[in-house]
Amino acid sequence: MAETKTKPFTKEDMLWELDSTIKDLARQNSTEFRGRYFGECRGILRTLYLLGMVDEVEHAELKVKIDTAHQQAIAQCEAAGESLDPVVAQKEAFRSQLNVDQLASQRAGG
Repeated sequence: MAETKTKPFTKEDMLWELDSTIKDLARQNSTEFRGRYFGECRGILRTLYLLGMVDEVEHAELKVKIDTAHQQAIAQCEAAGESLDPVVAQKEAFRSQLNVDQLASQRAGG
């Protein structure tokens, strides 16, 4: 049996995968899949960061992009009648604001 060789992911490949997963996250209206796609987005972003493929500003921008899609998915879940713990919703909104503030700080050079 012939061995197949796979090429390693490049930054562009990883960013494409992250962008696709963010789009999937933004379309969710069920809590189960919202959580799954949110976790995938965070995992891909963490991998990009740990491998040094993104700098601090790009990392902060991508976190905000993920959070925006996540907030959209939360709203869609609530509109679809999915239950969401109010503490979780409050925690996510707070974390999202922290990431927006961190992005502003990174862009300002801090």
